[in-house]
Amino acid sequence: MPAPAGEQFVIPIPAIHKEKRPVKFEFQVTAQEPTTVTIIYEPAKIKKEVTVEKGQTTTITIMIPSEKLPKDTGAAPFIITSQSPITLTVIIHIGSRVETIEPVPSQQHGVEYYVLTPPGKSDDDDKEFSIGNFQKPNNVVIYPTATVVFQGQTYKPGNKITISFKPFEVIRVKSKDNLSGTRILATNPITVFSGYSSPETVTPSYQISTGLYPVTQWGKEFFFRSLAVTGNTDMVFVVASRPTNIQFQVGDHKQSQTLKAGEVTQIGIPELTTVFIRADQPVQATYYGTGGKIEDTLYEYFMLNIPHTGLFATKYRVPSNPISERNRAVLIVKTSAVSLITFDGKSLSNIEWKPIPGTEYSIAIYDFGNKPTMHLVEAPAMPFGLVIIRYPQQPAIVKPGRPTGSKLIFSMLPFSMFNDISSLPISILRT
Repeated sequence: MPAPAGEQFVIPIPAIHKEKRPVKFEFQVTAQEPTTVTIIYEPAKIKKEVTVEKGQTTTITIMIPSEKLPKDTGAAPFIITSQSPITLTVIIHIGSRVETIEPVPSQQHGVEYYVLTPPGKSDDDDKEFSIGNFQKPNNVVIYPTATVVFQGQTYKPGNKITISFKPFEVIRVKSKDNLSGTRILATNPITVFSGYSSPETVTPSYQISTGLYPVTQWGKEFFFRSLAVTGNTDMVFVVASRPTNIQFQVGDHKQSQTLKAGEVTQIGIPELTTVFIRADQPVQATYYGTGGKIEDTLYEYFMLNIPHTGLFATKYRVPSNPISERNRAVLIVKTSAVSLITFDGKSLSNIEWKPIPGTEYSIAIYDFGNKPTMHLVEAPAMPFGLVIIRYPQQPAIVKPGRPTGSKLIFSMLPFSMFNDISSLPISILRT
């Protein structure tokens, strides 16, 4: 849903290798009320305060010297605080690459997580997850499902890793093997990201990951559609925290499966098809896009948390980001209520709704441009789901080794959903 509003954000910085130039961080802040926003990055002794007026979006730019950036498993985060709720987008410029982070405020994190590391682009990719702590000292226990080396010590499946965290400390754990199903327990709330990244020897580097839901924010019912490009099959990964029976339908094809605690199942979603998932216990459902070419542009892989129906709302405030070539809304609505949906007070009668077989829901995609403004999407008394996909305008990257005449590669950013009362975690995509 749109970016979650809050008063404190802790943002781990991805490990940045082989970069000798300063890296530019842009913090796009939108205020719900007049406020003062403070940004702190301790390794570079940076503290910046900016006043933002109600309804205003302000960009705060900070340059970090390369020697002050994280290079290994530990990473000091940016700490952002505000006197009143704000929404935040972080844009990182690393040479010609651009990364975007849609962070979730500390108030909306939890103490129990299960890791997901989908198949990488290469067999040599590093499966990884990072844990960020907030303002209280913390104790965290990790139960890895694959062999990991952390702080010089090897841990095998069945071992546990116990870590004492200082306030605002971040750690990163890597393995060459699948870490999906790894359980993380903390005394106080933490933030967790997981996915995979390229080996340090690969240039340019890449990282595909997403912020995870704590178990307390999982759900039992999910509706979505394939975002796969022509000829591709994307995937949905479902993670259980206890014995769970799931039923799912892809197009007209129905299946059921029983999962154990920590077990992960993979569901293929061919292009143009819809999917719905129902579970008798709360689960996490994550969409994994396998990229591909649309017209003359080749898009990278990405991860996106699918909203469950418990997160649906009747009203969303959605900023249109001018850095995006276009912004598109994926709407998940009861079929009987599609006529009630309005965008800035106008009916969406001109878009094509696709019924989701076996359910009372339909789904549609609406392109709402890139003018820098705040939009209002609503349906009176009828909760619905909303996902925003951004196609950023950013420097193109030609990857080495591609034949002459190959297409340029951009990032397709799934924009974490948010509304006035609940939200989803961030998504990060590096190309």
